[in-house]
Amino acid sequence: MGSFIARLPQSRTIRVPGMAVFMTSTPDFVPPCLLHNLRHNKILHDHVLFVTVQNLDQPEAERGHRVTVEELAPDIYRVILRYGFMEMPNIPRALEELKTNGVDFDALQASYFTSRELITRSSVPRMSGWRMSIFMFMVRNSTSSMEFFRIPPDRVVELGVKVAI
Repeated sequence: MGSFIARLPQSRTIRVPGMAVFMTSTPDFVPPCLLHNLRHNKILHDHVLFVTVQNLDQPEAERGHRVTVEELAPDIYRVILRYGFMEMPNIPRALEELKTNGVDFDALQASYFTSRELITRSSVPRMSGWRMSIFMFMVRNSTSSMEFFRIPPDRVVELGVKVAI
């Protein structure tokens, strides 16, 4: 991710005012939603956060170990938030607390970008029909990540890809 971030200032990408929060499950790789945004919109916000939420095998995250912030480039940060299995994550509230780490986060200016995978049946099935039916039922009835993370729906931009299984 480091070499990609280093090339961003020299690219033809237009910087726009505001804060972009890119949700990613893997902190060491460029989030697909950032790549889609750059490819289609050709813009990048002035302030960028790459946010990864890690679930811990303990009831609560230890105080002082919930947040890790690393500046990758000027106004571009990697943020790792840790939550225990008994906690309910609230991403906007956690990001508001980044001000103590020197990150100027403004919830009213933030747009949250996430990747969404639309699961469909493939023409050549890779699993039995009954398993596929159960899996598709579970996908349809699962809570969205934005709802789980308590991100306001009017602040979310979902960029997706269709995955056939």
